[in-house]
Amino acid sequence: MKKIISILFAFVIILSIGGCNSQNNNNKKKRLTVVVPVMIDAINDYLEGIKTNIDTNEISFNYYSAEGDPARFETVLKSALLNKPDVLVVFGTQMSELAVSSKFINDLPPTILSALSDPSKIESLKSIGIEPPRINNIGIVGDTPKKSYYVVSKELLQQSNCVIRKVGIIYTKSDLNAEITANTLSDELKSAGYETEMAIINNIEDISSVTKSLLLKGVDAMFLPHDKNVLVKAPVIVKLAFENKRPIPVFSLDEGTVREKGVIASASVSYKTVGKMTAKLASDYLINNIEFSKMPMSVAEKANIYINITNAKRFGISFPDSLLKGAIIYK
Repeated sequence: MKKIISILFAFVIILSIGGCNSQNNNNKKKRLTVVVPVMIDAINDYLEGIKTNIDTNEISFNYYSAEGDPARFETVLKSALLNKPDVLVVFGTQMSELAVSSKFINDLPPTILSALSDPSKIESLKSIGIEPPRINNIGIVGDTPKKSYYVVSKELLQQSNCVIRKVGIIYTKSDLNAEITANTLSDELKSAGYETEMAIINNIEDISSVTKSLLLKGVDAMFLPHDKNVLVKAPVIVKLAFENKRPIPVFSLDEGTVREKGVIASASVSYKTVGKMTAKLASDYLINNIEFSKMPMSVAEKANIYINITNAKRFGISFPDSLLKGAIIYK
């Protein structure tokens, strides 16, 4: 009889332990892991947009950065996958193209491809499906708003008091996202009668010489696309443009360069908003169990205009009150 009671007691303890483990597993936070190509102002804003818009009681958050080195993209993506995330977020066109390539597609957990300028330029993604339903459990967040920032950029130049005929655009040829944004911007400006002078860099060390070359070709303004190498070196470009015999204004598609790197004005989507949209998709899947493959692509409603009044005055640039009223102003 004592033996039977001992066996029953042991059985009850095993059930209790199993029940505790089950409860702990149920309370375990879901993992959200983000991979980014580099740490710049826009990406800091993006990550902040994610962190402040997820339920941290339900979801844990971490990120990996390739620190601006394309040679590390594959390593960083592998490291993120080793973390075994419940949702993986991949930032930007270049890293997203790698993530959905044959090398990684079969190893991906539910994934959000975020901050894509033009998803149709990623060949592997077209076969998965840009619009739902998609073959794989992949969500998409675009960073080109419904009223394109390329259109707003054109309007920004048109409404400045500066006489602009030729615009210089610098980009990295090996960066797909940079090439897409540079060429799309060029096409939009050409449609309004501007001449564009395209300048290609191979790496970040080329910035100074390529900028000087553009200035010698007589550009009247410079516009910086979404290019991590160019944006990191924005202060160098602005300095050279200002010291030119005829100071040349510098515009950008990146808000952070206006806030603190000397650029006069920007037409840009808020990357904090892009992060917020990404957080919503992740939460819809992790908490509400909605499959990414069934979700439509998320895009921001509009681009914002950012103007640094101090930088504008330095270059002798002004804008009409009608534009300033709707802009975000830095001083």
